[in-house]
Amino acid sequence: MNKLRAMFYDTPEFEQRINKIRQQLIDDKHCSYCVNSIQEPYSEMGHDAGTVTRCKMFNELKLDYYDGQQCLFWQMKGGE
Repeated sequence: MNKLRAMFYDTPEFEQRINKIRQQLIDDKHCSYCVNSIQEPYSEMGHDAGTVTRCKMFNELKLDYYDGQQCLFWQMKGGE
C-alpha cells in the first residue's frame, strides 16, 4: 500500500480525498496525466523508489510539479 493511501485509509472520506487530489493534479495539468508522458521505474541506492515521469515530446525528465501548466503539448490521457 502506498503512503498516500495509508495516510487516509482509516477515514470515511478516503475515496473523496483521493479523488480530490487526483482532480487537482488534472486541473494543474500535471505531467503524469498527459498522453505524452511515460512512467519509468526509478531506483535509488539499489532500492525501488517508485516511478518518474519522462516527457516523450521533450525527451527529458519532468520533476517540477508545475511543468504541465506551461506545456503546449499537454493532453489528457484517455481512460482516467
